[in-house]
Amino acid sequence: KRGPAMKRASSPDYEPEPESEGEDYEEEDNNDETYGAPPSAPGSAPAPMSSSSSSSSSTTSTSSAPPPLFSTIYMGAPSSSVITPPKVKKPRHVVTPLESKINALTREQLIETSSSFFQKHPSLVDEFLALLPEPDMDQKLQELKKLERQYQKLYPNSRYGSSSDTYSYNRVVKGLGPFKKALVDHGVSLKSSKSWRPLLKYVSHAIELADNMPNWNDASKNKSKQSALSSLDGHGTAAVKGLGVTLSVEEWEEVKAEVERVSGHNKRHLGDTFAEIEKMIEKRKAADAKSPKKKK
Repeated sequence: KRGPAMKRASSPDYEPEPESEGEDYEEEDNNDETYGAPPSAPGSAPAPMSSSSSSSSSTTSTSSAPPPLFSTIYMGAPSSSVITPPKVKKPRHVVTPLESKINALTREQLIETSSSFFQKHPSLVDEFLALLPEPDMDQKLQELKKLERQYQKLYPNSRYGSSSDTYSYNRVVKGLGPFKKALVDHGVSLKSSKSWRPLLKYVSHAIELADNMPNWNDASKNKSKQSALSSLDGHGTAAVKGLGVTLSVEEWEEVKAEVERVSGHNKRHLGDTFAEIEKMIEKRKAADAKSPKKKK
């Protein structure tokens, strides 16, 4: 049997009754009682918030607000003693038409053109030579170091055998040839141009690279290294002779100390060079002793 409520719901003319406003008000009352906030009377001042609600709202507002910039990063106090200089832009170099044409020439063309020009104008030779800078040693040494790295890459894996046996020599000798040729040729070019000071500087730096060449178990295969060391020592001796007695005793002492400092423990390979320096110092001392002293 169905009850009256079920009969009314099943009839076609049944419409549900609207909910009363009292029920909504009671539900709101229940909700307010649940959260501990009683409804305020109309026209009265709002009730003060409890400490728990204020703390929760402040916590929520604090966590939801974005933190200030760099709040967690300590940048440190600005130092008044450190002054950063302003960046100065380098003036842009304007390439002249003459420089453009010179850059397009090969080395051989430039040498030939310069020689023919100064043959027609010999009075300008001394002025032009005075403007020439010293040869760039850094570029020559960088080239040698690059060739050194290339032949060092040719070594086989050491775990398969010795790095100084015949097998290693047959692999590395392919790169040693260009390295030794460049090592000697740079000295020859400086010597032929009579650039004595740059030549002595080159010898002081390049002697280490020559000493780093491998030592092979077979002594006959070490002739290339000994030839390179001997060649550099010969270039150093030629540079000292080229400078001659033009330097004072103090200047020769400075040259000697500089060559010793740069060559380091490899100065043992420059025996003839240091012997020639000692000769020049003695010659200079003898020349100073013979020269008449200026009367005050």
